[in-house]
Amino acid sequence: MKTKGRNIINNNQDRKLICFIIDEPQKARNMKDVDSFIFSLYQTFLGKAKFCFIFLSQMRYENASRSFAEDTLSRLQLKPMIFTMYDAPQIVSILKQRLDYALKPEAYDTKALYRLANHIRLIGGDMREALDILHQTMKFISKTKVTIDNINEGIEWGKNRWWKNELSSLPSHY
Repeated sequence: MKTKGRNIINNNQDRKLICFIIDEPQKARNMKDVDSFIFSLYQTFLGKAKFCFIFLSQMRYENASRSFAEDTLSRLQLKPMIFTMYDAPQIVSILKQRLDYALKPEAYDTKALYRLANHIRLIGGDMREALDILHQTMKFISKTKVTIDNINEGIEWGKNRWWKNELSSLPSHY
């Protein structure tokens, strides 16, 4: 990592701010690995470049701050930035925008999109999950219209995927 870090520093002759974006660190095998990586990266760039870390996560700030060692936390000086959840009309608007690339507006039921939007709000508002469910729903429908029934199948698929991920992340029992 030190070699790659030096290359980044050397290629940043005009001393622009370097931002490291860490997307969903909680999905790493172990948060101690994330802590170690961040600490090493911090040490590599300290005094040699202007840099910042941006963590994108659905992990609550309190849980995130407990996941790092004290020396890492004192260096990072984490500050939470909470974004409000999309409301249902915003989610529907984004879904329509994506659907309009593939379908004519009469090929989907707006009520079905509101069903999906309301479900997404209930499970935390992750737009990526909405798009995954919509993508899966498109596989169910073949050439018919996107209906509430199709969306419900997609939602069930999403629930099953979530449970499989949760169960696979549990420690093994002996």
